[in-house]
Amino acid sequence: DEMALTKNNLRRRSSSAPLLDTHSDESDPGAKQIWQRVTSKLTRVNDAMRLMRRAQIDDTMGTTFSEQQMTRVSMRLEGMESYSVLGALISGFSLQLVSSITMADFDGLFCSFFAAWFILLGTLTIVAALYATIIFALVSLHGKACVGMNMDDAYLNYITQTASHRETGFVALLSCFVGIVATLMCMLFMRTPTFTASLVCFVSACVSWIAARRVKDIMHLASCLIFS
Repeated sequence: DEMALTKNNLRRRSSSAPLLDTHSDESDPGAKQIWQRVTSKLTRVNDAMRLMRRAQIDDTMGTTFSEQQMTRVSMRLEGMESYSVLGALISGFSLQLVSSITMADFDGLFCSFFAAWFILLGTLTIVAALYATIIFALVSLHGKACVGMNMDDAYLNYITQTASHRETGFVALLSCFVGIVATLMCMLFMRTPTFTASLVCFVSACVSWIAARRVKDIMHLASCLIFS
């Protein structure tokens, strides 16, 4: 009997006690608001952590070129290589011109005057061509080294800081063409009669002046439309 009474009392207490709801936040509006605030704050913290991680990755790895940017960088470096090859060809051609002169070309005051200018202009042309070749070859070589080593930031800084050197190299390359024309004119006075040399030099000077104006216009358009 006592056991039966004890069981009945336990049943009454359990039936009269309030049941615990695991989803109390749905029944209690205050708990639901607190949970939403906590969730929003946790979301903000997670977003902040993601941004910090991305910033750390960007700081460690630096700028990374895309495939399209890599194609443009490669085209630019190949263009610099073309300048260096052109300078090498001009230096080789000028060296052959200078090496063609002999001591017999200095016989007489008239011939020795043009022979001296021939040697001087040819030598200056060789030096300018070699300077342009070395400048563009080094810039292209170091630029490819930066890109190959995944140092894109270093490449951008290197290309920016060597802009003045590339400009002087391009001016030296243009002066090579002027030097070749002047050297050929001196050679005409050394190898041909004076009247023939004067006539050919006059025509060559007119053509060179027209070509110089065209080159100047092209350079002006490039500076205004591309490099401005």
